[in-house]
Amino acid sequence: MPGSDSVVALLRGLASSPASDAADRYRTAMRDAYWERKDLASSLAIGWAAVDRCFTEATAGRTDGAGTGLHLADAKGFLYDIASFTWPGWAETGIEVTVDQARLGLDAARWNLELAIELDKDALPMSRAHWMLGAHLLTTGEHRGAEASFREAAEHGVRADSPAD
Repeated sequence: MPGSDSVVALLRGLASSPASDAADRYRTAMRDAYWERKDLASSLAIGWAAVDRCFTEATAGRTDGAGTGLHLADAKGFLYDIASFTWPGWAETGIEVTVDQARLGLDAARWNLELAIELDKDALPMSRAHWMLGAHLLTTGEHRGAEASFREAAEHGVRADSPAD
């Protein structure tokens, strides 16, 4: 992984950041690694670390004293980004998605949809969660599952009054 020493240092710093701004700091670091440095491996390391912290803090009910903390909704957002960043269909310049990364992305897409359902998300995030899963399933050749996911995505998109979705 390029710059793995700097990623480790970054992760250490993020792990000790206060819960009140941790999600924003992880999100910024993850997106910077992907969009600015075109470093998918580092972006994924940051994203999975964020998911782990979100689940750890959400299940422990921990906050930073101000009543804010990382929650399952934050984990869902990171899982969506992981799924999106690992879908090879975007053909993003400077990003090459490995087979293993795509598999992790499919897992993230499934988990993202599970959390959308569990958290009773509105129609638009439900549409996007179904679409992302469908895109990953299509890439793996699971055409029936992809078709079902795309159908669900379209139905939720109509409910959200979002023609693009």
